[in-house]
Amino acid sequence: MKITDGALMELATAADGSFRDGLSLLDQVINYADGEVTEDLVSQVLGLTGVKTLSKFVDLLIENKTQEAVNFISELMYAGRDLYQFEKDLLEYLRKILLAKVGTISDFGFTAEIQQKINDQANLMSLPRLTKIIQIFQKAEGEIKWAVVQSLPLELAAVEATSELGTQTRVHKESAEVTKQSDPEK
Repeated sequence: MKITDGALMELATAADGSFRDGLSLLDQVINYADGEVTEDLVSQVLGLTGVKTLSKFVDLLIENKTQEAVNFISELMYAGRDLYQFEKDLLEYLRKILLAKVGTISDFGFTAEIQQKINDQANLMSLPRLTKIIQIFQKAEGEIKWAVVQSLPLELAAVEATSELGTQTRVHKESAEVTKQSDPEK
């Protein structure tokens, strides 16, 4: 049986250090494989969110694209994805960005392309913004289990992570301009 590096990484991540769980997950995926085991097949069979999907979502957060981020969550929901699993996977992905940002770990065992993407995303966010986004989505994780509309806590988190942080930046710039106008020497 052929298996891609991306598929192996997804299985290892899902097994969370347990050899027995890893074998069990691999067995599940092999039952659905028709030839090669790919990252997409592993994600589909196990209900995981692929790293590329998480990366795209984080890009929307970085760029403060509120509407696109909310639509992204809706598309996951309508595609039958487990939003609770997406939330867990997102927090783990954000954790890796945080570790890359503070320089604790530079190699997470991903392909070079994905590792570079994580480092690029870490460089695009300030540490306070990154920690705020993590806090926002961590709060959403606690709410998603009990929400009547399961996507709502994630959608609210996406709105808060994109618009509030963008507003804070705009307010800071505007207050600096007002200060400059009121005191021309500044």
